[in-house]
Amino acid sequence: MDSYGYGYRYGWNFLIFSSLIILKKSFKSLIVFCKLYLVLVFMFHANLYLDCRYYEGEGDCPDGKNREFWDYEREWVEKTLANAPELNECYVVYCNRNLELFEEDDGTPLSLKAFLFCCYHRSTVGRFFSISGFKSWYRSEYQGGSKTLRERQWDAHAPRLMGHCLYFRGERENPFPLTDERRVLWHTERYWVSLISESQYNHLLLTKMLREKRVNPANGKREVPAMMQWLSRFCDEHGHPRSLICLLFTLIVSAKYDVVSPESFLAWYNDTYLKDPPQDPPQPSL
Repeated sequence: MDSYGYGYRYGWNFLIFSSLIILKKSFKSLIVFCKLYLVLVFMFHANLYLDCRYYEGEGDCPDGKNREFWDYEREWVEKTLANAPELNECYVVYCNRNLELFEEDDGTPLSLKAFLFCCYHRSTVGRFFSISGFKSWYRSEYQGGSKTLRERQWDAHAPRLMGHCLYFRGERENPFPLTDERRVLWHTERYWVSLISESQYNHLLLTKMLREKRVNPANGKREVPAMMQWLSRFCDEHGHPRSLICLLFTLIVSAKYDVVSPESFLAWYNDTYLKDPPQDPPQPSL
């Protein structure tokens, strides 16, 4: 089940537990943690909007949008954030009608489809209701050739972002064999394109890691580590997006070497990353 409510509830439990631990350490650490949690809550809200076709967090329905579907999606977002039991009830009803696989690849979460199903059922009170009627309503009126905000963001930004990638060219499936180390590079670049196309805020979070100050054991002062300063200059000199290099460095390079130095990073960059990228031009979109 893809109910966001479970994760939200566990997130609050995690906050309370972690806060009790941090309070024992320092008030400053608590402030840092609260800032991080606010970022996570913001991203959680944003992810819900990305799954919608009409509602994007506006206070009122903008002109030109379908008011009925805008209201349904806003209600789904609010109930998801509140972990409303009604969503679980809708999910059970939806699955009991054997609709789990209905339009499973259209970008709409199962929990939202189940809620729309219940909304459609309520709207047909006093009239004839049928599963085929719901499917027709969903396809012709709710979908109606529209795309989720996530898909629209991808169409708008992915082609430009793929211009910075060496391995991800817009394919739906990873083209490299399981034993090919380029497979991991493809996945990482695909993940980066998804993150940045969905929100520029993700780019800021990643690049901030390159400027994060840490305690220098040599002098006890908080300063940006020399390796991160070097990586920032490397990105500027080679024209790489800092968020992409930061992701590659964090997920791949740091795991490959016990201690990462400019020399070891350059060895990985030249011998692995630049070794054998595909020559096909990027595909415009998925």
